[in-house]
Amino acid sequence: MEHGRTYCRVCREAVVLAIYAHVDPIEAVSPDPKDPLTLSSTRMFEVTAMRPQKHALEVRWWFFAEQDAPALARGNGERRAAERPTRATRGPLPEIKAKPTARTFANGKGVHAWRLVPRAHQPGRYVLVCRAKDLAKVDDQDLPWVIKDEQGLLESERRWTVVLTK
Repeated sequence: MEHGRTYCRVCREAVVLAIYAHVDPIEAVSPDPKDPLTLSSTRMFEVTAMRPQKHALEVRWWFFAEQDAPALARGNGERRAAERPTRATRGPLPEIKAKPTARTFANGKGVHAWRLVPRAHQPGRYVLVCRAKDLAKVDDQDLPWVIKDEQGLLESERRWTVVLTK
């Protein structure tokens, strides 16, 4: 700590990482991603992300044909909840090299929304991926609060399986 009033950079980073080991940057989603969706009309997808007071989280969306979707993060397969790793043991999410389909900004309640218009795509099976990441960059600071996030704690993902029909 610096003079007993504020955290030094090293301590601040440790505190932020300790919090994110237990807290997910994504607080809520709609619709529930557990069940595949069959759509023939427009549908809104929403993610409620954390809202730090001094900065916003980065929220990106990708829409892939099912065969082109990136691998699941380690431990995010079809296993019982008790067997899934914690945020601290999951490890970083696999890199997505494709350019995001969209980046969204939150409304006043922290909700990021993305609209899927089925008629803009061919019928078939797709995967919608949303990732929220806290860049931990406070506007008045010269460096982010977290320099090294080796476990990928500041980023979270939700994905939906979507079947588009005519």
